[in-house]
Amino acid sequence: MGSPKPTAVFVDGYNLYYGCIRGTPYKWLDLLKLFDKLLHEQDPQASLVALKYCTAPALGKFATHGQASAEAQQSYHRALETTHPQRFSIMLGQHSFDKGLRKQTCVDHMLTS
Repeated sequence: MGSPKPTAVFVDGYNLYYGCIRGTPYKWLDLLKLFDKLLHEQDPQASLVALKYCTAPALGKFATHGQASAEAQQSYHRALETTHPQRFSIMLGQHSFDKGLRKQTCVDHMLTS
């Protein structure tokens, strides 16, 4: 048997939510349990030592469910922090809204590449 392989995982909370979780019943996904299992299946020597969750606070005025969305996000973060205090941390960013810029499409990107 080899030596343990300490592993850190970085999660983009925005893309996780809008790409995988939104509209599903899995809003309370325990990310550390998920990655513990995935890492062990890939390499039994891997050990999840840290999960860094990169996100920005939900803004009630822009969210589908208003302030309830912001409160749900805060509750989810607290649950993960409480359940995994040594391994889970949040890296908070901020939203940026660029008015007046045309939204680039995939086709635009392919044509300019």
